[in-house]
Amino acid sequence: MARPKKIPGAISTKHFSNVTPLWVAPSRTAIPKIYHDAVMSLARWVGPQWSNNEETEFFMMRDLCIKMCERWTSDDWRADTDLFKIACKDTKQRPSFTNSVSNLLKTFKTTKLIMEKRIFIVSLMSELAVEMQPDVTNEKAIGAVEHALAFTAKHSKRATDRPVRFGPLEYSSIPIRLPMPSSAIALALADLITLWRRDGSQAGSLFSPHPPKLSVNLPWKAIAEFASANSVPGEAIDANAAQTLVRNLARKVAWVHSSSE
Repeated sequence: MARPKKIPGAISTKHFSNVTPLWVAPSRTAIPKIYHDAVMSLARWVGPQWSNNEETEFFMMRDLCIKMCERWTSDDWRADTDLFKIACKDTKQRPSFTNSVSNLLKTFKTTKLIMEKRIFIVSLMSELAVEMQPDVTNEKAIGAVEHALAFTAKHSKRATDRPVRFGPLEYSSIPIRLPMPSSAIALALADLITLWRRDGSQAGSLFSPHPPKLSVNLPWKAIAEFASANSVPGEAIDANAAQTLVRNLARKVAWVHSSSE
């Protein structure tokens, strides 16, 4: 991890005095204490010129990081986790269902028992309280059932490719496991801060959602502290492991959602 840059403890500007990285305008609420360490780490990453807001945009970056943490901390992670568990359970049961539908389709197409097919269709329509049109022939009705069974089997085989949402992250297909919420927030923060790179590594977007983009040089200590500020015991991110953790996660994720949603 890069050695922290020394920064002035406080400075005076044209309009204010005793300005620190934790400074807010008089009309605004003070920064919550849980973010103080993260803010100071972010300032050390920006460097001694952090207070030159026109050049570094430090205060905007700081405020957006806090806003992102607050936004996603209040997210319904349990609901996302419950949907993920249902998707995993469905994935395990789906092959058996797919085979059953495929076998039924094969039987339905190959049997010569037209009357039984007709009875099946009429019974199905009756259960659905749908009146069968008089101009529908046996062939049309049987073809419709075969089409429905084929479509169901095809959809079932492809269902594992459906996207999965977890906080600010979106997977293109069902992942093996979900990360900790703090790790998900850390990736969203790393993607956000990449917008402020000024060394040719600037990338990313505020449009949402978008594929995650990570600069070659990011404030991993600050990212870990921001993402862990509201974490439950045992889910805080080790600053020394943050870079590896987040970059590995970024390779598995298709999209990142912004904090403004």
